[in-house]
Amino acid sequence: ESRAWPDLVLGVDWHVLQVYEHLSRKKPLPMVYLNFRVFSRSGPPGASQHGAAFFKAQEFAMMDRSWLTLALSETDAACLRELHPNAEVRVLLPPIRADVMARARRPLKKADVPERHLITCCVRLSDEKEPERFVRLVENLAERKAFDGVFGYKVGLRPVLVTGRCDVDTPLVRRFLDAHPETDVYAFLDAEGLEELYRKSLLHVGARFSHAGVDAVLGAAEAPGQVVGRVVRLEAGHVGRQL
Repeated sequence: ESRAWPDLVLGVDWHVLQVYEHLSRKKPLPMVYLNFRVFSRSGPPGASQHGAAFFKAQEFAMMDRSWLTLALSETDAACLRELHPNAEVRVLLPPIRADVMARARRPLKKADVPERHLITCCVRLSDEKEPERFVRLVENLAERKAFDGVFGYKVGLRPVLVTGRCDVDTPLVRRFLDAHPETDVYAFLDAEGLEELYRKSLLHVGARFSHAGVDAVLGAAEAPGQVVGRVVRLEAGHVGRQL
């Protein structure tokens, strides 16, 4: 009992709920809920209806006990407000990593600028990220021979998907690889690898984006792409919109 007790709890996602309740047994504590992912929107792959209800209950409880809830995008905030209309939910956009920003600011000699011929997407394979849209885009472009040295490019456009290590051996990735022999998948890239990839990207595609002042939903993976590459936002009913 003589040990120091916290004055404030910063809770990342719903996993903190039991820890917070344990810490609050002595006295009520204010909490700020940092929502890095809305699990109640999709949950893990193959989650049952019972599992979805569990995530909704946990996230509702976190918001109900929190003084403030911080979401990473307006879309996530809207989902959380729908789940708990009385909760105070605000948006805190993720910053661009310092090492990525430093690399983006380095001047390049004209001879060092590679030809842009990649179509890239860096995304975690979860439903809310909508990675299937990128796969459908690649399949459509493959049918139009976009990866066969047309459109005036010296080499054909080449689609590249960067995702988590645990996502590589999944049906959606296999479908992406089957779309065309030129497709490629990376299981993880550090700042140097991302820089090289984005420098060669003619188009960087994502379902969620991040940049203050832009009317778009932002994702942490796409922000570096806007720094050194080009980004397109895929929307329902649209081919896309370049930012």
